[in-house]
Amino acid sequence: MDSDNATYVSTEPAYVSFNITKQGIAAAYSTMATAATNSTGYANFSFLPDQTFEVSKQNWRAFTSSSDSCYQFNQTGTFNVTTLTNAPKLENYSVNITSDGWGINRKFNITVFDQNDTVNVSLWRATGVSGPWQFVASQNTTAPNAWEVLNYTVNYTCSDIGTWYYKFNATNTVENTNTTLASADRNITLTKDSVIFEDLTSPDIVSNRSGIQTTPLKFQSVTATAHILPASP
Repeated sequence: MDSDNATYVSTEPAYVSFNITKQGIAAAYSTMATAATNSTGYANFSFLPDQTFEVSKQNWRAFTSSSDSCYQFNQTGTFNVTTLTNAPKLENYSVNITSDGWGINRKFNITVFDQNDTVNVSLWRATGVSGPWQFVASQNTTAPNAWEVLNYTVNYTCSDIGTWYYKFNATNTVENTNTTLASADRNITLTKDSVIFEDLTSPDIVSNRSGIQTTPLKFQSVTATAHILPASP
């Protein structure tokens, strides 16, 4: 309210800053944001606590700065807000094989921590760093307040040949999120598989021209990962 005009701030907006503690009600304040009042004099601010906030009750208050061009400094009383959430932490994500045949499984892993909640962590892939991203697989952590390594074994097909970029994102049970950075060095390359021909014919076989004798020659095609290919003669 503009006390001199005895009206709510409307035509000339006031810029209201919001101070919130992060380490409990006795801790120092951090200025989180500044918002302009709307036509009815309200200034609204919403925030999502990250991992810098303790899970505890915090103090908050709003103020107009002495540097405001239209209004003098003033501040509210002290109010409370309880920050129950923080973002999951994601570290040490990698893949075991970066370039090889498409028939070789890739094993992705990532280390996850959330102080208060369990987390669902999803693996995504894209043909470019900017996306669009395709869902690959997801897993859940088993307990809060403990570092946990999640492993993803991914199978590919011939149609997947090429370079794929990967990233992870995480959502905990109170819907706080985090994501790893998509970058040019986080990729795998799937190449053509190698084929090995295995002779199934007896090494002592004899073939001659007498009568109507025939000698079948047999082999099977096997990939470097020991998968027998279909329709071998």
